Amino acid sequence: DTITALIEKIRNKIPEMTLRTTFITGFPGETDKEFEKSYEFCKEIGFMQMHIFKYSIRTGTIAAKMPNQVSDTVKSERSDVLLDMEARFSKQYREMYVGREVSVLFEEEKEKYEQMKKSLGKK
Repeated sequence: DTITALIEKIRNKIPEMTLRTTFITGFPGETDKEFEKSYEFCKEIGFMQMHIFKYSIRTGTIAAKMPNQVSDTVKSERSDVLLDMEARFSKQYREMYVGREVSVLFEEEKEKYEQMKKSLGKK
C-alpha cells in the first residue's frame, strides 16, 4: 500500500504522469493467488505501458531447477490477461491527448524522425 499511496500522491500533483512496468508471468512457484494479487496491483496503479514476458527456463540457472514450474498454457493465459489490461489502459491514456496541443521534446535526430515518418507512410 505504501507504493500505491506514493503514486496517488504524485498523480495528484502530476495527473498526466506516465507509469510503465515490466512484468514476467509464470516464474516458478507463481500461484493463481499471487498472480491475482499482481493483476489487482497493476489494475489499481493503471500502468500506461506494460512490457509483459512469459518466464522461460534457462539451463544452468537456479530458477530452472526450482520446483513448481508453471505450465506454458498458464503462462500464456496470464500473459494474455495482462496484455488485455495494458491495451485498455494504454488506449485510455492516448485518448486523453486527442484534440490537445502539447509541448514535446524530440530525442532523435531529424534524419531518424524523417525515416520513421517514411516507414509509417507519412509525409
